Amino acid sequence: MNNANDIWPISREALLSCVKYAKRQPSYEEAKHVEALLNNLFRGRNNTEAFDLIDSIPYYFKEERDRLAEERASARMEKIIRKRMNLPEILVDDEQIDVAITKITNDPIMNSRRDWGGIGRILIDFCGWPDVKKDFEHKVMRMKQMGLLKNLPADKVFTYQALQAGLSSDWPNSYKEWLIKTDGDNTFEHRREVAKTFLDYLKNQQRQAFDY
Repeated sequence: MNNANDIWPISREALLSCVKYAKRQPSYEEAKHVEALLNNLFRGRNNTEAFDLIDSIPYYFKEERDRLAEERASARMEKIIRKRMNLPEILVDDEQIDVAITKITNDPIMNSRRDWGGIGRILIDFCGWPDVKKDFEHKVMRMKQMGLLKNLPADKVFTYQALQAGLSSDWPNSYKEWLIKTDGDNTFEHRREVAKTFLDYLKNQQRQAFDY
């Protein structure tokens, strides 16, 4: 009859720690080295529990791959539906946009009124805001009349002129194209980082709304 040391070359707690470590890896390619090591340790031992734990590593990544594939397919379908229905890519109302604007204007990354160029780029590309001066200003005025945008710092007032001053005709006219632009322009890279930060704030507002 096998004794405990024969069945457990390392403790159950150590095995669990190794399995958890493997599952924290970014991909199965990185995790399978841990799986191989554990299989070698337990080779020839009559320990069903241990092998079940080790076998859970590739299954974990298969489930993760399946989940990600399903999410990507769902996201693609959602984008198609939104495009056909002319809906914005991010579903947030004016109050949620106001929260995101308040956060970005108080974020150290926004250090110039011209940074509104990055914020406007996101509002136009993802939230369905108009890019025509008159309509854009009407949208801003409507939010102010609703009591929103009241927490903006005095040196970072939200205007169409500030938005235009923060953009350059040399830059792509789309945030998605901004992501692939690489020419070492420090001003552009800062404005892109402002846009990315603001987009993160908006996405966080959308997630909170759905969680609620």
